Amino acid sequence: MTMDKVQAKAGFTKYFGAKTGNLSKETTEDEIIRIYDERSRTYDQEHLAASSVYHKPLAECLHGAIKDVFQDKPKDQIKIMDAGAGTGLIGVELKKLGYTNL
Repeated sequence: MTMDKVQAKAGFTKYFGAKTGNLSKETTEDEIIRIYDERSRTYDQEHLAASSVYHKPLAECLHGAIKDVFQDKPKDQIKIMDAGAGTGLIGVELKKLGYTNL
């Protein structure tokens, strides 16, 4: 079951909004560095805790796009490349959906 946009946004805001939600084009480089330095201390914990509102919906979204594009192709024949730009937890959710070639 996929979450609707309101639930996903509420979940994202709960875990991440207060940390980076106030960035704007007026934010200085020093402020950005300070914010991300602070976030780096708890990044893994936050993302693990937010898995049900962040990683699972993203994996489900990718799954839907894959089904649209590859239609009847078996999941074990679909190759998905993780570019290494995060915790890898979306890959965990993709495995739960039956993808094995990550």
